[in-house]
Amino acid sequence: MQDYLVRSYSPVGLYPVDSFFHKNAMLFISNEIIFSIVKIERKIHFTEDTLWLLPEEIQLCSAINLSVPPMNFGKTIFYPNMPGYTLELERNSLNNKNLENIVMPFIKKKMNTRKDFPFDYTVLPQFISNMDYQFNYKAKNKKRQLQLFNAINLENKMLIRGLDTLLKSNVLFRHPQFLVEACSLLHISMEVSFHLVCDKANINHLKQKSKVKKAQEYLCTALDERYEGQKYFEPFYEDRIKIVHPKNNFGIFAQPPISLDDFYQLYDNLIAVYSFLLIGYKKLMWESNWDY
Repeated sequence: MQDYLVRSYSPVGLYPVDSFFHKNAMLFISNEIIFSIVKIERKIHFTEDTLWLLPEEIQLCSAINLSVPPMNFGKTIFYPNMPGYTLELERNSLNNKNLENIVMPFIKKKMNTRKDFPFDYTVLPQFISNMDYQFNYKAKNKKRQLQLFNAINLENKMLIRGLDTLLKSNVLFRHPQFLVEACSLLHISMEVSFHLVCDKANINHLKQKSKVKKAQEYLCTALDERYEGQKYFEPFYEDRIKIVHPKNNFGIFAQPPISLDDFYQLYDNLIAVYSFLLIGYKKLMWESNWDY
């Protein structure tokens, strides 16, 4: 037998229109409930470990999230309900085409008996809340989703941290009043991308002052962008300083001067960078210049 983790997703998110199948993970899409099931090889604590996505779930959601080109193609937003629930099934159960008929009654029963987890205020699946799911009908490149899924190494803790914060920023940004907090999560993902680019460019031996320029030069060259001597994601690092440090060289702000566009631009560029780092995809950049 094999342990799996099953989790439902809230209608507050934005999802692909088609289900995703892999031998280690599945995302099931329907109008009344969306749920994922992932294979887990370790014991987990019911609440502490499953309040947010496990690395295996991050791998699944990120593969779909990164497969959607920015701008005209929109995005996906995985808004998980908590907690996830463990389910013991036969090994290789994810190869069973009728698996949803086994899992759906299980997750529906769990979501209908919420007394064990009373402090979850997220909107529950449609069959309980009557709130319809929203779909991005352009999030359907299954070949790229599979490529990305296979490229995400669960042993790479730095990568998982970057993908995790990228996913979570979308959840916060679903509530625009948390714009600054959503951008803060993107800044963590941006910092992770910097370290990953340095690894890929083999420039970790350089001093930081040189490294931040060489990383940006490498990335611009790889993605056919114009490089004009700027540091890595320079304007976005300036935003990070304004958010993190109440007193900084740009001034003192009761509320950091961050706009919706700051989120959109950084998010779209990070989608491009992670897609390139994972599968070498170079056609996502939508601006000819990184310096906004």
